Amino acid sequence: MTIGERGIFRYNLESQTFEKVEKARPLVVEAPFVTSDEMEPTQSHADGQYYTSKTRLRETYKVSRPEAPYGYIERGDEPVKTEYTRPTEPNEDDIRDDVARALNLIKYGMAPASEKDKEIWKREQRQMQEYKRSR
Repeated sequence: MTIGERGIFRYNLESQTFEKVEKARPLVVEAPFVTSDEMEPTQSHADGQYYTSKTRLRETYKVSRPEAPYGYIERGDEPVKTEYTRPTEPNEDDIRDDVARALNLIKYGMAPASEKDKEIWKREQRQMQEYKRSR
């Protein structure tokens, strides 16, 4: 082997040199590789049903739902951990708690806000105080 010579080389352990290989071994394919659509029963993360067809399972991931308007992404490395339950509609108490929690984060400066938002909130707070005084 000379410097700059191109080709396929194999290292000879006995002579400790690289030897040029004239022809690479052809890849021998015994049979075509076929992927089946059938699989073990698998629970869908989207609707909780069990499917034995990969196509049918993936169709459930593409369907738009209120909790996932653009469908789901199939990763394949996360097993179903719990039984599927449909999302419930939030009741008034949950909404009231969420709003109170958000207002407290804003009030104590723990939520990111622009200066424009802060000015609007101060104006609204002054208007609310004036309204309470006028009652």
